[in-house]
Amino acid sequence: MAWDGPRTEFSFWTPSIPTLERTLPLRGPLVSSYRLLRVAWLAVTLPLHVTILLVSLVVPHQVDRDVVCRFAQFHPRWNLKQRLVYPLLRRAIWAIADIGSADALTPNARFKLPWWAWALEEFTVRVGGGARVELEVAEITMPQTAWEEGWVREGILDPVGDVKIGSVPCFWFDRADQKARRDPSKPGRCVLYFVGGGYVTGSPTEGSRCFKIARETGLPVLGANFRKATSPELAFPAQLQDALTVYAHLVLECGYRDIVLAGDSAGGNLALMLVQYLAEVAESPMVSTASCRTSRSAAESPLRGLVLPTGMLLFSPWCDFTAATYGEALCARRESDDDPVHDIICASMATNSIRLFLARILGTSSSPSSGSGRAEPDSVEELRGAHPWFSPALSTASASWPDTNRTLGRPHALRILVTTGSTELFNLEILRLVENLRSAEQANRAGGRARGGIDVKCLSGDGEVHAFPLVPEWAWRVIREWIAE
Repeated sequence: MAWDGPRTEFSFWTPSIPTLERTLPLRGPLVSSYRLLRVAWLAVTLPLHVTILLVSLVVPHQVDRDVVCRFAQFHPRWNLKQRLVYPLLRRAIWAIADIGSADALTPNARFKLPWWAWALEEFTVRVGGGARVELEVAEITMPQTAWEEGWVREGILDPVGDVKIGSVPCFWFDRADQKARRDPSKPGRCVLYFVGGGYVTGSPTEGSRCFKIARETGLPVLGANFRKATSPELAFPAQLQDALTVYAHLVLECGYRDIVLAGDSAGGNLALMLVQYLAEVAESPMVSTASCRTSRSAAESPLRGLVLPTGMLLFSPWCDFTAATYGEALCARRESDDDPVHDIICASMATNSIRLFLARILGTSSSPSSGSGRAEPDSVEELRGAHPWFSPALSTASASWPDTNRTLGRPHALRILVTTGSTELFNLEILRLVENLRSAEQANRAGGRARGGIDVKCLSGDGEVHAFPLVPEWAWRVIREWIAE
């Protein structure tokens, strides 16, 4: 594959060798041995990290303290917990996920709850006093009605036919006390969550994000364990197919008309991709569309047609698959307080993930998307990583947002809450995504539409890193209030 993007630079804590790493295979003994060397370096430097952490707390002079923090790659506004966790998290991700590719999950593994995730949840309930969140496993397939009503279009199908729509492993997260009081015959609001992991790793059961959203909001959360791009047969459009399958299930089989799409990192990108796809389908005369932003009586009535989401909760969404924006951030913010060197995501990991996700598109000439044998000029095959589905933050994508905006805003605004950390690798592209969304809303109002559109809010954390791993309480307070509106 000819395309390549920015790579992780050499530093004391993460001694990358970009020229060597470009030649490594995705899997095999060589890349596994290289990972072991990185893990060994992480273990060797761990005592030094802890020592510097303690020194940074007792150094009396500000100048000396700044020197210590700069060497240890501590952000000047980090507290003790952040200084302990964030650098170690970055180095662990660098050691394991910055090179090669994860192995494909076995069919059974896609449905499992890791033991450590179970232990973390039990600790939260038994020691932390949190409300218990129950977990149910489901295998979801595309409803027949979705095929009949035209939900499945050309853009989501593989022209070659190697990537097919299939079943999707999913996990329901529901707070026990709220679940007991909920009337199954009257579906209210739910959250559909897409997990991050660069499209190559991650599960809704890993970490605490889905558990936390269900616990904090009292809403049922459906985590979709979409296919990971660990091979060309599992690359795009597999992820969008799975996202549409689960969304159609919620609408056509569960009866939900008030759905909040949520996701972190690549999961946020998938949520943005899905909402653009739904907007395109909604504009087609083949589908009888019905906005989900309607009255309660409509939510309780039998569902007909396409339902659009009511909100989007995006934790550090990945929104530039050309790598140009985060490459620019690496240069523009070098040696500043918000240098991406403080982030937990390394450049090579993002570059490798793009190559794997777009494996069926990058490095190829025009692929036929229709019977004419030529791809349309605005198609995925022609635009590749710059297509608005993948890179909604680009200025070239801004032209498509006003039309999407008008569709999604019927009859009330689509509410979007975006979070970003000032030090994260994707910060610049996230800010540009917000600009594109707000510009689309301004264009919408300039066209005489007083209602509808997109209502976007950006929650920026000073000194925070990618996807807010240690989500502060002030951020959860904003999220709770926003999601309850």
